Amino acid sequence: MRMKQAHVGILGLGLLGGSLALRLGGSGGVRQVSGWDADPAVRAEAVRKGIAHVPEHLEDMLRGVDVLIFAVPMRCLEEANRRVLGALRRNAGIGFSEWPDLAPMEPLEGPRVVMDLSSAKVEPGELLRGTWRSRYVGFHPMAGKENGGIANAAPDLFEGACCAVVPFAETSEEALAAAEELAPLLGAEAVQVDPDEHDAIVATVSHLPLLTAAAMVLTAKAEEKSHAALAALAAGGFRDATRVASGPAWLGTDMVDANGDQIRRVAERFITSLKEMLALPKKDLEALLAEAANARDGLVTVVHKGRAA
Repeated sequence: MRMKQAHVGILGLGLLGGSLALRLGGSGGVRQVSGWDADPAVRAEAVRKGIAHVPEHLEDMLRGVDVLIFAVPMRCLEEANRRVLGALRRNAGIGFSEWPDLAPMEPLEGPRVVMDLSSAKVEPGELLRGTWRSRYVGFHPMAGKENGGIANAAPDLFEGACCAVVPFAETSEEALAAAEELAPLLGAEAVQVDPDEHDAIVATVSHLPLLTAAAMVLTAKAEEKSHAALAALAAGGFRDATRVASGPAWLGTDMVDANGDQIRRVAERFITSLKEMLALPKKDLEALLAEAANARDGLVTVVHKGRAA
């Protein structure tokens, strides 16, 4: 199956899911795009924004879908998976009593490929691979905005970004190929990594930065009690460094819940680096900061192709 021949179904039409639907529906890169969200207001807004096929019922969205993409918050993934299984069983005329809640899907008709957009992959992957086996492959676009929701969805959200393609031991060649084809359809580049490596990397370049930004804001808030002019003097450096702290609170909470061990590991390294910098003589500190400036430019250019996620 090639992606250009696929009917893609997207479950969850927030910032990422809505942007994905707008991009795939507008570019003509796939045969058909369908979307669904548990919130009727989100479904209505998705239709208003131009996502053509957003039915009232999940069962209708799933009919004929070749590739199913879970674009829900990680805390909602298990419930979303149960909803999909229930809808597929109802479409097939199979009663709930005949199936355990999260039984493997091999005997039942359904999507040929299943992906998720979760920002961690070990824990969400264990959940989804238990149901979908060879059909499942992880997919994580390294792009976003501090303001989420369908209202902020845009077809160019992923342009110039990297998308992590995360296969598991059972992942089929068909599922892997579909994920690797999906990235360029979004204007992005596919980078294949295994689940443990993915979670170690995103702890460093995504999850820790969000928590660090939040800690900086909370520190500034506490300092403002003693320094009334603090907010007036908070200029571009502070705004740039803390941008991601404006995102939804559930996002950072889910990151820690799903990837806490890796985040704690890199946080310890971060704290050690900060303490070392504060203890260095001026000459050595200046050399280390110059090294950091060079390293930062190289990392951003290589990983994001010049686009900040």
